[in-house]
Amino acid sequence: MELSPKLINKNYKNKTLDKISAINQLISIIDNSDNLDTRIESINTLSQIDAKSNDVFTLLENLLISDSHESIRFNSINVIGKLFLDNALEPMRWALKHEESLKCLLAISKILGKIDTPQSKSLLFNKIKKIRNEKIIENLNLLFKKRDLESFSSFELSRIIENYFIVAGLEKRFGQINFKVKEGLIYELDLSDVSSHVFGWTILNKFPD
Repeated sequence: MELSPKLINKNYKNKTLDKISAINQLISIIDNSDNLDTRIESINTLSQIDAKSNDVFTLLENLLISDSHESIRFNSINVIGKLFLDNALEPMRWALKHEESLKCLLAISKILGKIDTPQSKSLLFNKIKKIRNEKIIENLNLLFKKRDLESFSSFELSRIIENYFIVAGLEKRFGQINFKVKEGLIYELDLSDVSSHVFGWTILNKFPD
């Protein structure tokens, strides 16, 4: 019988397969399968069986850095956040600098917000300093006059970054959009000027919660 993530998970839960063997089988599928959905399911199965090993971390790091499929990188980012949050800073630092996918960038920012260390804070603040949207910059300048940087948590900074990523992503696809911002967060988004045959409301579903 051909191995599948479901079968591996079932055998592991039934205790007919030990964790090391289950991990090795899942890694083999991820490395060798041509089926994208099967690879994604295998990545998420690693999370389900709590596969916290150095081999798994190295695999996910490599997928995050080099895999050409957005969905593979996205799921690798999420599993790193679930299983290896204490070691996630450096992979997220690299990904924040090099990743171009909006979906992945939002996931990276959320993980940095969860890490909440001086290092993650510094990384997020440096990213905020690179924001190029004039309306957001003006609002942030006011915000940072009212509050010291030290008073912000990584979570608060990550939300500012995520809001900027969403606006930048929409403007890259549809041109300039109208929005209102307060304390670095978008609280009103006017998409009425975007043609309905170009823009479907379902685009917002592409943004992770």
